[in-house]
Amino acid sequence: MNIIQDGTYQYSKPQAFGPSTPVLVQISGGQVVRYDWGTYIDLPLRSDQAAQVLLDLTVRIADHARWGAQLEFSPALVATLSNPVTGPVSVPLFPGGAA
Repeated sequence: MNIIQDGTYQYSKPQAFGPSTPVLVQISGGQVVRYDWGTYIDLPLRSDQAAQVLLDLTVRIADHARWGAQLEFSPALVATLSNPVTGPVSVPLFPGGAA
């Protein structure tokens, strides 16, 4: 079962040295359709790289749902989900996985 809803996810990926790197992942139909890493915009991904991005995002969402802010060293994970009435809505994911 895939726990990732279609939408745009933004988070910061901690680095061993230096500041965290901002990441943007856009998911549609369970596939990565856009991947931004820092200043690199809309990077092309091979299927194995896209699978790794989906796995990383799945783990991040599951950890966030389980541990919440205890694992966050940067602003919370933000999801932009489609709403048929209002259009895209950006919401932070709170501990427990609730949006």
